[in-house]
Amino acid sequence: MNQHKETWPSLWQEIVNLVTDLAEVPVALIMRKNTDNMEVIAANNNKADNPYHIGAKETLCHNLYCHHVVQTDSPLHITNALKLDKWKDNPDIKLGMVAYYGLPIHFADGSTFGTFCILDNKEREFDEKFQRLIQLLANSVESSLAMHVENLKLSDELQERDHYHSLTNLPTQSLGQLKYSHKDDLNLSILFIRNIQAFDIRDNLGLIDAQRLTQEFYKQIKSSIPEEVEIYYISNSEMILVLSSQAPDTLAGETEKLACLLRELFSSPLNLNGKKITVPISIGCAFSYNNEYRFEEVLDMSTVACTQGEHSSKAFHIFNPDQQKLRQHHYEVTQQFPSAFENNEFYLNYQPIISAETNQIVGCEALVRWNNAKLGMIYPDEFIPLAEKCGAMVTLGDWVIEQALRNLKRWQKKNNPDFYISINISSTQFSQDDFTDKIKAKLKQYQINPDNILLELTETALLDNQQQVMKHCQELSQLGIKIALDDFGTGFSSLSHLHDFPIDIVKIDKSFIFSLNSSKKSEQLVKGILSLGKMLDLKVVAEGVESLDICQNLQSLHCDFMQGYYWDRPLSPEDFESTYLDSSK
Repeated sequence: MNQHKETWPSLWQEIVNLVTDLAEVPVALIMRKNTDNMEVIAANNNKADNPYHIGAKETLCHNLYCHHVVQTDSPLHITNALKLDKWKDNPDIKLGMVAYYGLPIHFADGSTFGTFCILDNKEREFDEKFQRLIQLLANSVESSLAMHVENLKLSDELQERDHYHSLTNLPTQSLGQLKYSHKDDLNLSILFIRNIQAFDIRDNLGLIDAQRLTQEFYKQIKSSIPEEVEIYYISNSEMILVLSSQAPDTLAGETEKLACLLRELFSSPLNLNGKKITVPISIGCAFSYNNEYRFEEVLDMSTVACTQGEHSSKAFHIFNPDQQKLRQHHYEVTQQFPSAFENNEFYLNYQPIISAETNQIVGCEALVRWNNAKLGMIYPDEFIPLAEKCGAMVTLGDWVIEQALRNLKRWQKKNNPDFYISINISSTQFSQDDFTDKIKAKLKQYQINPDNILLELTETALLDNQQQVMKHCQELSQLGIKIALDDFGTGFSSLSHLHDFPIDIVKIDKSFIFSLNSSKKSEQLVKGILSLGKMLDLKVVAEGVESLDICQNLQSLHCDFMQGYYWDRPLSPEDFESTYLDSSK
């Protein structure tokens, strides 16, 4: 829990600082409603004339701006409180704050957490674009709040010290790992048990009753299992049972008996304060004979089995050996990287980027592909993460840059000198001290204008090593190279990165574009991103455009650029050149 207390206020601090800069106001706050007061949870620290501080509390009364927002569960907009008798005794006026715009902030179950608001010390009309901005940021606050509540747990320090969970008084998995890390000739089975409707139950019962149900859940199990079976806490909805005292020939049978016992136990509802609560469970089992696998590996396998069995009618689900085959396959892939470079197995395809205004091609994205001599076609979703893990990403990334710039140079000679190429850059590449120097050297080698280069980063790349990434981004931006934030909209902290980093372009994640015409939520999110782009003078690229309807919709919304299968799938350099460049001579 301590970890989340430190993390979320840090994110909220970024949000309140960001909104004061964008809205040009002295104060932005996130307030929490307690039983008898409103408390400042986050206050911007980038303006000298902000009189509020974190931890400040004001007793609830009807003339508090934020209390009114909480009571009505609706936005409040005040241009000048001095002109309204209703607010004459308002404590914020005494601090000089006469203009206000605030929105309610909710928990995931819809109950009110508090407010998100901005204040000004002069009369101010917060127009529609700022209200949309505040709503976008409020959504980010609510997303982070939901994540925080769902992951409540003991601090890492407390778990490391005591290895027991405070709510259930059960030992945690870390204690199990310590216990079994040095045992030899061990026969072991793990049953991973999950309450598969934990979130729904919590949302309906509320946090307090949900915690009581968790205690009852564990109490029922603990009182029903044999003494030799060990029980370990994983989360408020998950636990494991460990059998380690059985002979090899009886382990599977005893594990099955235990799983059937648990199924029978939870076939009847639990009693909570007179309420009958049905708790559906999934059970995954995995085995290790004679220390074939480490404790952590058996735990991982049982977790996978539990997920696989969530929709099964069986009493339990045993780990599927195919999952082990997948692990083996990943190992084989990593072993192919050295020969792949030697045998020139990697190649680049290029997908056109189209101007939404003119329907003309303005650039392309370079996409790496791998056709391995032994394993056949391996797709980026698989080999990129593996390249990161095994240390091949820097070599692969350098090769991609080399090939992309070489083709760009040739195409610029034949076509439009303003034609640009977009290259995906990994967090591993950005962590290299000499990354910017490498880019400079390649630009000089191929005599390419930096304006024709766009480097795409994901939010993960920005977060992995922020200080180093910021340094490289600033240096690259000073050269004239443009920076794009890829998959925008999938991370709730992306907004602060638009302020902190020299971002020129945002690429809307294709998942929102796919559902643009069928989902009101996606449509509103895309509209919000486009509006934000206009306010921050950022260009916006929509990825995943696959139909004329979506293309026309994006054009009507004044999106800047589009990319997707509606125009073409990624093409080889030769096909791309003949299709899009030779024809424009």
